[in-house]
Parts: sequence; C-alpha cells; structure tokens
Amino acid sequence: MCSFSDYPHVGLNGVALGGAQWFGAAGCGACIKITGASGSVTAMVNDQCPECNNNHLDLDEAYAAKVDANFRTKGIFDIKWEFVPCTVSGNLQFKNKEGTSQWYFAMQVRNSRLPIDTLEVSTNNGASWTKVNREPYNFFTAYSGFGEVVDVRVTSTTASRLFRRVSRCQVAASFRALSNSPSECILCTFL
Repeated sequence: MCSFSDYPHVGLNGVALGGAQWFGAAGCGACIKITGASGSVTAMVNDQCPECNNNHLDLDEAYAAKVDANFRTKGIFDIKWEFVPCTVSGNLQFKNKEGTSQWYFAMQVRNSRLPIDTLEVSTNNGASWTKVNREPYNFFTAYSGFGEVVDVRVTSTTASRLFRRVSRCQVAASFRALSNSPSECILCTFL
C-alpha cells in the first residue's frame, strides 16, 4: 500500500501497520523498534494491515522469529513497539509517479529518517506554498498539476522541517536532495 515496490530499504524488513496508527499512509516509511520475548528488531512501515487492531503489527516470519522465537505456537504474541528515526544512508529521495507532468503532479518522498507529514509546492519561488493531498497509496498528488518547474518543501510528522526547500526541480524527473538534514537548505540532483 505504500508503493515501495522498487525502493530497497536496505537492512530493514517491512512491517504492516494497523488501526489508527496507519495515519492515512503517513506511517509509510516510518521505522518502528519492536521488542518481544526473544529480542528487538527495527523495521520500516511498507504496508497497511487493515485487519489489524490498534497497536497490532504484521511482521514477516524472519522478523517475528527474532522478536519471539515461539511466535508460531502463539499466533498473536506480546510486543512493545515505538517509532524511531530510520537509520537510512544517503539523502532524501523523491519519486515521481508515472505520468507526472505539468498537468498532473504525483510525488513520493523516500529515504527519510523521519515519517513525512506534509509536502508543499510553490510555483512562485517560495512566496506562497500549497499543501498537496496524500493518497492512500503514499503519493502526494494534485490532479491539475503545478506547471513544469516547482519548489518542494517537506515536513515530518514530528513537525520538523526536513528541509527548507528543493530549488527548481522539474516535475517530470525523479531526483534526490543533497542532504537528509532538517537544518540545511537543499538543492536537488537528478537520479
């Protein structure tokens, strides 16, 4: 559901998040430390678990075994979990959905240390910003588009501005920011 099929989150298995914690796809890309009877693991949210209750997670078997070696006999087993910053390497990445153009805007933020809350676009060099709607499949979309060249600003769910702006990136290209730091002004380079 997070549309990460071509995003290799190296060293992190995926976890499906259920109930109210899904946050309408805002959980996508968040990292969760999961602790059980046998140990702890950190996983990245890459899907929704619609049948899961609040505070329930859906782990793959390899991670479940690390958290509780007896998970197979228990079915549902006790865990504690918390959101933690992701230990990603490299910079923020931005993926445009196929078909993105001056008339249709669809962008996904990847490789963030913190979960993404909002994506805003400016078409006037940052004088004003438009908040872009997040779809349940984890792309921020504007069906009328914003033109050929835009500025992009992203804010995390902790209200930290992940960066002040990405300068004049063409909407039809995928690119990565030159940093993953909340305090730096970022330019973009094309992938």
